[in-house]
Amino acid sequence: MKFSALGRPLRSAIIIPGLLFGILYPALFFSAMRYLEPILPPGMQGGFLFLVMVFLIAPALLFVAGIASAQVRSREDQAPLNPWISYLAGFLGAAMAVFLIILEMYWNQYVPTMASGSLPRLAFLAGMEIFCLPVLLIISTVFAFFALAGGCTMHWRSKRTEKY
Repeated sequence: MKFSALGRPLRSAIIIPGLLFGILYPALFFSAMRYLEPILPPGMQGGFLFLVMVFLIAPALLFVAGIASAQVRSREDQAPLNPWISYLAGFLGAAMAVFLIILEMYWNQYVPTMASGSLPRLAFLAGMEIFCLPVLLIISTVFAFFALAGGCTMHWRSKRTEKY
């Protein structure tokens, strides 16, 4: 295992795929909601695009994040499969994505109607994030299993190709 200058193991297999998903997914989510939803037929507007983004796009991107995590881990360390690395990469990415989505929704919905001043607005947003923390943890835990599946699939596929 490679170590950093401070003697701690490198965790780029967790941080890099997690942060990429955590930033990419909210960007895709809000751009799809803003630009794709108005052009959908009237019967499909509303919750259809939201459900597609949550139940199809997010798991697929988390699966890819798990694959990326397994590839980064295999370059750094030739140790046997460590499922926690892919799981934690997915958890970090999903937690960051949900955090940013909740933050943006409250920022656009409630903050413009509040009294002026940045401190009350930041206090409101921090309070809402703390209030939503249990939901954020549950959603991140469930979505992290998709990254775990991607990491395990990549590990098993690499073991199969090594045999032949």
